[in-house]
Amino acid sequence: PQITFARRGTPLSTQHPLGSMVRRITGRERRRLRAWKEADACSRSSSPIQPLAVSGELPLLTTLRAPDAVPPALLGHADRFPTKFRIGVERLSGLAGRVLASPDADGIWEWLCRSSVALRAVRRAVVQECVRLGLSADVIGPHLNALLAPPFDALRKRAESLRELSDDDLMLWDAAPLGSREWIEVAVLDEIREHARLYCGNQAVDNLMAAAEPPTHACPRCMRDVSMAARGPNTTAMEDEMRLIVYGPCYHKACYDCLLDMAEERGLDCEGGGVLAALEQVVRAGSLQCPSCDATVTWPWHDCGRFTVKPYEPLAARSCARRRASN
Repeated sequence: PQITFARRGTPLSTQHPLGSMVRRITGRERRRLRAWKEADACSRSSSPIQPLAVSGELPLLTTLRAPDAVPPALLGHADRFPTKFRIGVERLSGLAGRVLASPDADGIWEWLCRSSVALRAVRRAVVQECVRLGLSADVIGPHLNALLAPPFDALRKRAESLRELSDDDLMLWDAAPLGSREWIEVAVLDEIREHARLYCGNQAVDNLMAAAEPPTHACPRCMRDVSMAARGPNTTAMEDEMRLIVYGPCYHKACYDCLLDMAEERGLDCEGGGVLAALEQVVRAGSLQCPSCDATVTWPWHDCGRFTVKPYEPLAARSCARRRASN
């Protein structure tokens, strides 16, 4: 039977004849529903964006004004931890540049110019991400409207600039402060790339995606992959979880279990205190190397969250036991 939700302050017995099947909507569900409605209303009603009927070719990138490769606001930003990431992607801004500034990327921009559905979907995805992070949709609206105005000269030129940047500069772009214009630019380019990968339906674009984004694993050491975020820290399927960590100075990612295994191989001793304190001691001693690039891992780390491991890729027995003990 269908479950209905009771209104606040109204006895359950008066709401539905199946009294036992009625439950009250929780505060978390109410907040998520409010956030979703706010993002959806913003993307539907307040956007003046209209598709552009493409006649001829897009403007040549050489005729467009070049932006600052790394704006001063990013150069003065000390925190290099990424504020937006995708599983299996090392530099989100770098991937956007490789895909959207490629000589074969005109198919993506022309598709976006012609398709009002794709344009609204990209905008809605960015707005929903901002609302999820606690950013006001009204504040980011003007930036989005300017960036998503066909034929997307500013975005195309930004993608070209990102394509030419060094890895150190791409770190700065990935660490752009939440809600800043730079963060919004990266978020919009990433959503355009992701929507084109899923919905463009162009063989040349599919080939471009495959060449620019080679298959990688969520964790480079155990080579396991994840499919989605876990429901929460109290999920019962502990053996199917992966906790991803991002660390300096390279800001790559690996799973917590592999990092802990590596620390144990280098003399991790938890007898005098907790696991976290002992782990910090090993890392600060310079004993841990990044499994992706061999850089010496630094402290502190940032937790990206818990994710569900794809089927048929169970954790090692020692990792399962450790997670059960920690919970």
